[in-house]
Amino acid sequence: VGSVMLIIAFSFLTMMLVVQQNVILRAANTSDSLTAPEQETMGLIMSTVSGVQLGMDFTFDIFIGIGMILFALAMNSHPRFGKIVGISGVLASSYLLISNMWSFPLTPHEAGVVDPAAIALTWWLFAIIKSEMAKKKEKQHSNDLPLD
Repeated sequence: VGSVMLIIAFSFLTMMLVVQQNVILRAANTSDSLTAPEQETMGLIMSTVSGVQLGMDFTFDIFIGIGMILFALAMNSHPRFGKIVGISGVLASSYLLISNMWSFPLTPHEAGVVDPAAIALTWWLFAIIKSEMAKKKEKQHSNDLPLD
């Protein structure tokens, strides 16, 4: 279930990035030829459209937060990860979810809280490094075993 949540999350991230970049590029291509009143109208349109892509970002954060919690819970009892990775993942993803829901419709940054994305990314890096270290240790241990 955690994997499915993360797949959905990254689908929303992809959609958000495509919309965001398309809007920015189109606005940049038209803004030079606009009069002052048209530029003011364009600013209002951009503000409204920005809300749409922020809604997509919020949806991404919800799905990645739920996926992270489920992954962290599974890691909690896994010998390669253990309780430190599992509990820290639950805490990081809980903060991601709570800070986004509390600050919505603003971003957590706009609401003045510590960026949950940085905390979540740090946890993912920690989990990946821990996994790689465990794989190297397992490989080294299997190489040390005598052959029959």
